[in-house]
Amino acid sequence: MRVTTASASLAVLLSALAFGESAAGTVSGHVQVEGNKTLSNIIVYLESPNGTRTGQANAKRRVSQKGREFAPDRVVLVQGGEVAFVNDEEKEIDHNVFSLSEVRKFDIGLAQRGSVKEVTFPEAGEVKYYCSVHKNMEGVVVIVPTPYFAHADDSGGFRIENVPPGDWVIKAYIAHHRYVSVPIPVSVSEATLEGLVVAVVKKKRGK
Repeated sequence: MRVTTASASLAVLLSALAFGESAAGTVSGHVQVEGNKTLSNIIVYLESPNGTRTGQANAKRRVSQKGREFAPDRVVLVQGGEVAFVNDEEKEIDHNVFSLSEVRKFDIGLAQRGSVKEVTFPEAGEVKYYCSVHKNMEGVVVIVPTPYFAHADDSGGFRIENVPPGDWVIKAYIAHHRYVSVPIPVSVSEATLEGLVVAVVKKKRGK
């Protein structure tokens, strides 16, 4: 029996419904900073309502140590992921990477040229790290709880695609520690949620 295109499409749809699969949605909008201040390095992300980690960790990120600099000096990692710190110096220059952050304390020790040291980040948050050999070297790892995140552009716009249907909370990481985002509960379906406004406000004194 010859199967028509319409029949094939119907079969795929019925199969998806039978296995409970749903189309992913898209969440988009812009970040509005109190006082119309311009802030850089804002990352908008989705979190499950109960705060649990959702989705698999993204691929391992690579941070090069070359010319006495970390490159890139700021990476975004999904909770549970790894960062490979690679000494790419052309000369015999040792490096060290360490952090005293409460989110993830670590010290890889001295790393010779060509060495690769991997560090896992099991908790969400911000981790600043440094090189004990070269005081001017510093970097940041931002760990988000889900793979559903986006960097806000210069105008504050963001777009997060392939979001599984369900209830989520929109939050934002703000590099400027005097500011914090206001969480927004949303319900995502296969449709696109547009025009969302993520408010970023100054922290109250004492917090």
